[in-house]
Amino acid sequence: MISGIVILVGFFLPWVDACGRQLSGYDLANEPLMDNHSLYWLVFLGGAACVALYFAFRGTDATSVARASTARLIASLIGVAPIVNLAVNLSSNENPGLVTVMYGGVVVALGYIGAIVSFFVDRSELATRSAPDAMSPPSDAVSH
Repeated sequence: MISGIVILVGFFLPWVDACGRQLSGYDLANEPLMDNHSLYWLVFLGGAACVALYFAFRGTDATSVARASTARLIASLIGVAPIVNLAVNLSSNENPGLVTVMYGGVVVALGYIGAIVSFFVDRSELATRSAPDAMSPPSDAVSH
């Protein structure tokens, strides 16, 4: 959930400084001069999905937690795609001094890294919960 909130807040912070104009994720999503500008809404929706999945599936059974964890990973991978596209476009820019990355873009990227890492943490915790205790006897053992 924290990752989702970080993503949502970072969406409204400045991502890039382009020729002296600071643009947030919200600005990029609404900039008609950019190609595929509406794809940046996926960043916001991915963060919102992370928060919604937390509230929808917290404290439920292991199967639901596993499904929510997988859904959060998918939402994160979809949401991070426009950021990766932006990073590729910025790295291939012929005039690197005209556009610089700002803290909002870094915050969103770190939020998505946290959301993706949380998938593996959840899976590890689920595996630990479902693994039999090494100190307990097997369930088919007969006690005398």
